[in-house]
Amino acid sequence: MDRTSERQRPFGLHALVDDILASMRPSMKHLQLDIHNRVPDDMACNSYPGAIGQIVSNLLQNCTLHAFADRTQGRIDIRAHTEGDMVVLEVQDDGLGMPAQVLRHAFDPFFTTRLGQGGSGLGLSVSHSLASSVLGGTLSATSEPQQGSCFCLRFLRDAPHTSEPSA
Repeated sequence: MDRTSERQRPFGLHALVDDILASMRPSMKHLQLDIHNRVPDDMACNSYPGAIGQIVSNLLQNCTLHAFADRTQGRIDIRAHTEGDMVVLEVQDDGLGMPAQVLRHAFDPFFTTRLGQGGSGLGLSVSHSLASSVLGGTLSATSEPQQGSCFCLRFLRDAPHTSEPSA
Protein backbone atom coordinates (compact mmCIF):
# COMPACT_ATOMS: atom_id res chain seq x y z
CA MET A 1 0.00 0.00 0.00
CA ASP A 2 1.41 3.38 -0.87
CA ARG A 3 2.07 5.91 1.90
CA THR A 4 -0.44 8.43 0.49
CA SER A 5 -3.31 6.09 1.39
CA GLU A 6 -2.47 6.59 5.08
CA ARG A 7 -3.23 10.29 4.80
CA GLN A 8 -6.50 12.06 4.38
CA ARG A 9 -7.16 12.72 0.71
CA PRO A 10 -9.94 12.77 -1.89
CA PHE A 11 -10.77 9.42 -3.50
CA GLY A 12 -13.59 7.55 -5.19
CA LEU A 13 -15.07 4.88 -2.92
CA HIS A 14 -16.13 2.62 -5.81
CA ALA A 15 -12.58 2.62 -7.22
CA LEU A 16 -11.12 1.94 -3.76
CA VAL A 17 -13.37 -1.11 -3.34
CA ASP A 18 -12.44 -2.29 -6.86
CA ASP A 19 -8.73 -2.02 -5.97
CA ILE A 20 -9.24 -4.01 -2.75
CA LEU A 21 -11.14 -6.74 -4.61
CA ALA A 22 -8.43 -6.94 -7.29
CA SER A 23 -5.70 -7.30 -4.66
CA MET A 24 -7.62 -10.00 -2.77
CA ARG A 25 -8.78 -12.15 -5.69
CA PRO A 26 -5.65 -14.37 -5.69
CA SER A 27 -6.20 -15.30 -2.03
CA MET A 28 -9.86 -16.12 -2.72
CA LYS A 29 -9.32 -18.17 -5.90
CA HIS A 30 -10.14 -21.44 -4.09
CA LEU A 31 -13.68 -20.14 -3.53
CA GLN A 32 -16.36 -19.52 -6.11
CA LEU A 33 -17.50 -16.20 -4.70
CA ASP A 34 -19.96 -13.98 -6.49
CA ILE A 35 -18.75 -10.56 -5.28
CA HIS A 36 -20.60 -7.42 -6.30
CA ASN A 37 -19.28 -3.89 -5.84
CA ARG A 38 -22.52 -1.94 -5.68
CA VAL A 39 -20.93 1.28 -4.41
CA PRO A 40 -22.09 4.15 -6.65
CA ASP A 41 -19.47 5.05 -9.26
CA ASP A 42 -19.64 8.72 -8.34
CA MET A 43 -19.31 8.43 -4.54
CA ALA A 44 -16.46 10.79 -3.69
CA CYS A 45 -14.92 10.96 -0.22
CA ASN A 46 -12.23 13.03 1.44
CA SER A 47 -11.10 10.72 4.20
CA TYR A 48 -8.55 8.01 4.97
CA PRO A 49 -8.55 5.42 2.18
CA GLY A 50 -5.88 3.34 3.93
CA ALA A 51 -8.06 2.81 7.00
CA ILE A 52 -11.17 2.13 4.92
CA GLY A 53 -9.19 -0.29 2.74
CA GLN A 54 -7.88 -2.18 5.76
CA ILE A 55 -11.37 -2.48 7.23
CA VAL A 56 -12.92 -3.72 3.98
CA SER A 57 -10.01 -6.15 3.46
CA ASN A 58 -10.44 -7.51 6.99
CA LEU A 59 -14.18 -7.95 6.44
CA LEU A 60 -13.62 -9.80 3.17
CA GLN A 61 -10.93 -11.99 4.72
CA ASN A 62 -13.35 -12.78 7.55
CA CYS A 63 -15.89 -13.91 4.96
CA THR A 64 -13.43 -16.33 3.40
CA LEU A 65 -12.30 -17.73 6.77
CA HIS A 66 -15.62 -17.89 8.59
CA ALA A 67 -18.71 -17.22 6.50
CA PHE A 68 -17.82 -19.78 3.84
CA ALA A 69 -15.74 -22.13 6.00
CA ASP A 70 -17.82 -25.19 5.14
CA ARG A 71 -18.48 -24.48 1.46
CA THR A 72 -16.70 -23.29 -1.64
CA GLN A 73 -19.20 -20.82 -3.02
CA GLY A 74 -21.17 -17.84 -1.86
CA ARG A 75 -22.17 -14.26 -2.46
CA ILE A 76 -20.85 -11.00 -1.07
CA ASP A 77 -22.46 -7.63 -1.75
CA ILE A 78 -20.62 -4.40 -1.00
CA ARG A 79 -22.82 -1.33 -1.15
CA ALA A 80 -22.79 2.22 0.11
CA HIS A 81 -25.07 5.19 0.46
CA THR A 82 -25.00 8.50 2.27
CA GLU A 83 -27.02 9.60 5.27
CA GLY A 84 -26.43 13.31 5.67
CA ASP A 85 -22.67 13.79 5.97
CA MET A 86 -22.05 10.09 6.72
CA VAL A 87 -21.17 7.28 4.33
CA VAL A 88 -22.76 3.94 5.18
CA LEU A 89 -20.72 1.10 3.67
CA GLU A 90 -22.11 -2.42 4.04
CA VAL A 91 -20.42 -5.76 3.40
CA GLN A 92 -23.05 -8.50 3.36
CA ASP A 93 -22.55 -12.22 2.80
CA ASP A 94 -24.87 -15.20 2.48
CA GLY A 95 -22.61 -17.44 4.56
CA LEU A 96 -22.97 -19.33 7.82
CA GLY A 97 -23.92 -16.34 9.94
CA MET A 98 -23.17 -16.08 13.65
CA PRO A 99 -25.10 -17.13 16.72
CA ALA A 100 -25.84 -14.34 19.22
CA GLN A 101 -23.07 -15.39 21.63
CA VAL A 102 -20.44 -15.10 18.85
CA LEU A 103 -21.87 -11.84 17.45
CA ARG A 104 -21.78 -10.30 20.94
CA HIS A 105 -17.98 -10.78 21.09
CA ALA A 106 -17.07 -10.39 17.40
CA PHE A 107 -15.18 -7.10 17.94
CA ASP A 108 -13.43 -8.15 21.17
CA PRO A 109 -9.62 -8.37 20.89
CA PHE A 110 -8.35 -11.95 20.54
CA PHE A 111 -11.86 -13.41 20.25
CA THR A 112 -11.82 -16.13 17.61
CA THR A 113 -13.88 -19.16 16.74
CA ARG A 114 -10.81 -20.65 15.04
CA LEU A 115 -8.48 -21.03 18.02
CA GLY A 116 -5.50 -23.15 17.02
CA GLN A 117 -6.41 -22.88 13.32
CA GLY A 118 -4.49 -19.73 12.49
CA GLY A 119 -7.02 -17.12 13.62
CA SER A 120 -5.68 -14.42 15.94
CA GLY A 121 -8.98 -12.76 16.72
CA LEU A 122 -7.61 -9.35 15.86
CA GLY A 123 -9.07 -8.54 12.42
CA LEU A 124 -12.46 -7.30 13.56
CA SER A 125 -11.04 -5.68 16.68
CA VAL A 126 -8.51 -3.69 14.65
CA SER A 127 -11.23 -2.77 12.14
CA HIS A 128 -13.52 -1.56 14.93
CA SER A 129 -10.69 0.53 16.38
CA LEU A 130 -9.84 2.07 12.99
CA ALA A 131 -13.49 2.93 12.39
CA SER A 132 -13.74 4.87 15.63
CA SER A 133 -10.24 6.30 16.13
CA VAL A 134 -9.14 7.13 12.57
CA LEU A 135 -12.46 7.59 10.75
CA GLY A 136 -14.51 8.98 13.65
CA GLY A 137 -17.21 6.47 12.79
CA THR A 138 -18.59 3.11 13.81
CA LEU A 139 -18.45 -0.51 12.73
CA SER A 140 -21.33 -2.80 13.64
CA ALA A 141 -22.64 -6.19 12.62
CA THR A 142 -25.91 -8.05 12.33
CA SER A 143 -26.15 -11.77 11.78
CA GLU A 144 -28.33 -14.83 12.16
CA PRO A 145 -27.17 -18.44 11.95
CA GLN A 146 -27.49 -19.78 8.38
CA GLN A 147 -28.63 -16.31 7.19
CA GLY A 148 -25.27 -14.64 6.62
CA SER A 149 -23.83 -11.51 8.17
CA CYS A 150 -23.85 -7.80 7.40
CA PHE A 151 -21.10 -5.48 8.60
CA CYS A 152 -21.89 -1.77 8.53
CA LEU A 153 -19.14 0.87 8.50
CA ARG A 154 -20.27 4.46 9.05
CA PHE A 155 -17.79 7.31 8.55
CA LEU A 156 -17.76 11.00 7.67
CA ARG A 157 -17.68 11.53 3.92
CA ASP A 158 -15.43 14.55 4.49
CA ALA A 159 -13.18 13.84 7.47
CA PRO A 160 -12.21 16.85 9.55
CA HIS A 161 -8.94 18.32 8.32
CA THR A 162 -6.01 17.52 10.52
CA SER A 163 -2.65 19.18 10.36
CA GLU A 164 0.18 17.11 8.94
CA PRO A 165 3.01 16.44 11.36
CA SER A 166 6.08 18.51 10.53
CA ALA A 167 9.11 16.63 9.23
